[in-house]
Amino acid sequence: MTFRRSTERLERHFKQVLEELNIDLQVGELKNTPARMARSWLELTRSYVLQEPKVMTFKMENVQILGIHSLHYFSLCEHHGLPFEGEVCVMYVPNEKLIGLSKPARLVSYYSHFLMIQERFTHQVLEAIKKAADPVAIYVISRGRHLCSAMRGVESREHEYVVEDMWFNNVASKETWEQRLRNSEKLSHERVYTSY
Repeated sequence: MTFRRSTERLERHFKQVLEELNIDLQVGELKNTPARMARSWLELTRSYVLQEPKVMTFKMENVQILGIHSLHYFSLCEHHGLPFEGEVCVMYVPNEKLIGLSKPARLVSYYSHFLMIQERFTHQVLEAIKKAADPVAIYVISRGRHLCSAMRGVESREHEYVVEDMWFNNVASKETWEQRLRNSEKLSHERVYTSY
């Protein structure tokens, strides 16, 4: 079932939620908070009304490993509606087809603007690139910092959640490329985070 996304209707719902929490909307800047919350949530969940980006490819031979690093994302956890953010790295072994450099970033942005869990987000990025590029092997790793565990529950503020997803077109490819992809990602991650 599809509903029209209405800023006005969403604003009324946020107003009701805040009032139910015994928040006086006449204090300070709170009068316009329901409207701001409505606009924010429409923006942060915009992919529900967008089409998945098209991933164009071009031919290129003699490329062994291609990596795109430090693709930053923000998303909302589907369990509590609280933000999580982090970085994605995409490593793949082309099979004569390369994707444009901007396309992984567009996919990361698209999939992060749903209510999401990091495991599914990582897998969806991998599947979209696999479908477009038909690679020999692909490795996607996401790192995330989740406010649902930093602000509530265990209130753990320092941890980073890491999710890996890999795919190989056959057993021989797995044997050949798995460790090389991991090593390449690890090396690039260390370079990125020691360059500050």
